[in-house]
Amino acid sequence: MSTTPHPNEPERLALTAEEVAKPHAVELEPLVVSDDGVAKLLSISTRHVWSLNSSGRLPRPLRFGRTVRWYVEELRAWIAAGAPSRDKWEIMKETSPPQSAGYQAYHQERPP
Repeated sequence: MSTTPHPNEPERLALTAEEVAKPHAVELEPLVVSDDGVAKLLSISTRHVWSLNSSGRLPRPLRFGRTVRWYVEELRAWIAAGAPSRDKWEIMKETSPPQSAGYQAYHQERPP
């Protein structure tokens, strides 16, 4: 049996039953992470994450009620900038903020 289509047959555009049945897992990179995610990104313990946050040595987190999250993009930019203190980081962000539209909207709405 030949797998080459006959010259007079149209090109196959439909999926086979096997292709339809396959699960299509789409991996999305998270926009924000919890303290566990920060700990994994920085290779530190969650206890150390909270210690750094309390002492102002991590970027300011987002708060959704009692839920606390950090922007992944901001953490990466913060690391690339040499992990400055929160005060220095806030000043640096004013001159060159991360490019995420959600990140920018959030920080533009917040009072300083």
